Amino acid sequence: MKQYLRIGFAAMLCMLLLVSTVAGEVSSEISTMDEDENLEEFIINIPAISNKTLDNLKGNSNILKVQGEIPELESGKEVYEWTKQVDKIRVNIREDKSLDNYYYPSGPLLAYGTDAKGYFVVMLYDKAEIKDEDIDSIAEIITKYATKSSIKNVPIVFTTDELIRPVSSSVSTTSTAAIRTNPYLINYRPITGGIAHSVYFPLLGQAQLGTIGFTAKRTSDSTLGYVIAGHVAGWQTGLSSYQPIYSAANYNADVSVLGANTDAAFVPYSNVVDDLHIGGGTFVDVYGTYSGGISGMQLTKSSTASGSVTGTYLAVLTGQTVLGQFMDTIEVMSTACQGGDSGGPVYYTSSGRYRIVGIISANGTYNGAPATIYIPYGEVASKLGVKALK
Repeated sequence: MKQYLRIGFAAMLCMLLLVSTVAGEVSSEISTMDEDENLEEFIINIPAISNKTLDNLKGNSNILKVQGEIPELESGKEVYEWTKQVDKIRVNIREDKSLDNYYYPSGPLLAYGTDAKGYFVVMLYDKAEIKDEDIDSIAEIITKYATKSSIKNVPIVFTTDELIRPVSSSVSTTSTAAIRTNPYLINYRPITGGIAHSVYFPLLGQAQLGTIGFTAKRTSDSTLGYVIAGHVAGWQTGLSSYQPIYSAANYNADVSVLGANTDAAFVPYSNVVDDLHIGGGTFVDVYGTYSGGISGMQLTKSSTASGSVTGTYLAVLTGQTVLGQFMDTIEVMSTACQGGDSGGPVYYTSSGRYRIVGIISANGTYNGAPATIYIPYGEVASKLGVKALK
């Protein structure tokens, strides 16, 4: 286990949950991997898919409508290519903004995209007025784009879900004993991914707590630094970043870059290394990155409040808002997250090698079940103009 300089401190978490709505810009398709990664071994093991998936969903009380058909595909390569083809529908609809008029609060739409099991999913707000004519119109638009992508009888599932909730927390200076043993809440130098950080808001007189996603290099000028969730900084540049909590001794630098229509920010700081805290004070090398999740992928997140938790990749979506910011591309994994987790790394492990897949953004539901919303690495890297250290 690698050794780091540690300094104890006192802090306590309390939840901050805010939700509002805004529109954003186009993002490119990100459901592909880094060019230097050989995915062949993983792809051949992707589970088969069939129309039985749709039949099973019909018993879920959150499912409003199911139409179309999932082809019966046995090989992992076939499933991989099919989900990529379906996801082109999401990308093309977003580019044309063809469903923007249906977004909540103007309509019931929260998000749309591609489920890992091979169908196109439409998430509607469970507290909105949902009209049959809206569902029919949305389905018609999706079918039109599917036809352009040479997909006949496109499988579409309409589900009701919640508004997502950001998972940063405010910080106080009480209850030292309650968090003294939390290895995330320690002062570490050099800075790594998977450790606590905070951003101070002078006008509010308080700091917001999150988790550092990964260390990175800015591609334009090779400036070193680290990546955090943009909403922890209130979508502002110029605010001061601390590790782990607000105090003069813990100051690192100011937030310098925010990603457009994504939940990510960059903090320039030279004392960083290409390591990842995976919980319990254990640090590992970052071997590489994946631009996003793919079908069958088991993912792990490492974050201040929840610790190390493993779940399953579920979907890639466009939509939902985080503190008023529209998200071009988000991904979903099973298991919930908590206040203080925002920005924490989501990663994939194979043969003792750790690859960054994204950073935590918010807590929510998917098909009615608890879920973590994260920003895929490809989206973070392209919007911030950075590349993870490895």
